[in-house]
Amino acid sequence: MKGTLYFLMLTLLTSMACGPSLAEIKGWEEQKDISQLILALQKEDREVYRARIVAALGEIKDKKVVRALLAALNDPEPDVRKEAVEGLGKLKDPKTMEPLISMLKDESAMVREKTVEVLGQMGGSSVLDPLMELLKNKEEKNNIKLAVVITLQKIGDTRAASFLLDLLEEEHDPAIRKNIAQALGKLGDARSIPSLEKLLETDPDQNVRQEAKNSIERIKER
Repeated sequence: MKGTLYFLMLTLLTSMACGPSLAEIKGWEEQKDISQLILALQKEDREVYRARIVAALGEIKDKKVVRALLAALNDPEPDVRKEAVEGLGKLKDPKTMEPLISMLKDESAMVREKTVEVLGQMGGSSVLDPLMELLKNKEEKNNIKLAVVITLQKIGDTRAASFLLDLLEEEHDPAIRKNIAQALGKLGDARSIPSLEKLLETDPDQNVRQEAKNSIERIKER
């Protein structure tokens, strides 16, 4: 009897020391219990659970969670930082734009890629220069460069056209060249046509040539 009681007490204490369960976190999210989620986040040592709590805070979409999400941008674990970036993106609070832009320099490629995506969703001319700066980095991963090109296309600021034309001259990855060609067509700057015509005539990749042709037609139809 004593052994059983000891085991039950030990199990209870261990459970308490480990923090909330995923079911409890989900319940707080559904109840929009922001204070309980923030309290749990401050005490939580487990990376997976911190990430889940931060994700729950982002889903609530209440400005009361902004401070906690901003703090989570400095978490040592990239999964937590990624969830914080995504949560701030859902809030679309202009005051968080500067901290989000700073995450383009995060050491984790996963976090940088999510930041590019979120900045594209938030839009605005203030994100244009930081995104183009990221593209200039020749050491950057191709999947992130591709995400930036797609995001610039979504933002639709014609100032990106001249930058993308310069990038086109030195880009080796056909998937990126294809998306640059597509972006130039959607941006609609007639000054892009000579470069797109050159791409149509000389690019070794059929998909790139086809996209160049499509973009030339799109621009001329405007």
